[in-house]
Amino acid sequence: SLTFDEGLLKDRYSKKGPLRSFIEPHQSDRVEINRWIIPISEIINGKHVVVIDDSLVRGTSSKAIIKALRRAGARKISMLITYPPIKYPCYAGIDFPSQDELATGANQNGTDEQIIDKIRSDIGADFLGYNDAQNLADAVGISHDSLCFTCTTGNYDTLGIKPEFKTREEMKGE
Repeated sequence: SLTFDEGLLKDRYSKKGPLRSFIEPHQSDRVEINRWIIPISEIINGKHVVVIDDSLVRGTSSKAIIKALRRAGARKISMLITYPPIKYPCYAGIDFPSQDELATGANQNGTDEQIIDKIRSDIGADFLGYNDAQNLADAVGISHDSLCFTCTTGNYDTLGIKPEFKTREEMKGE
């Protein structure tokens, strides 16, 4: 049987505590936001910890959380992500405009399993598992066709665009 405990706290009263790191355009701000995630050693020490998150975009938060859990004495860390792997930029309003900023990386030569294993290694988890699009649609009770999975498939037809992928610097003209 699994026990459920909240082993992480987020100081929402600090200057950047209430913010979501993946939304921030600057890496320094994303790192600062994650500084306010506080592990509770009494709950974590010696345990196999399972972290469930809604998505993994850049990996900044996941890496910070896993480091904090390791410092608090976690024996093993499994991370489960409810949204499929994000492989392509989002042009529907979320700030991850270039592939090279994504945890999956711009160079996606390899199988999904190889890409996921690289992310697992990069963030420091012992196990990393993702939900798939159909299971997610079934879980929320909305048809697959009514949800946007463009950032997981690279099929931008639903948005009516044919994007040319650029780095953030190229977009700024640097």
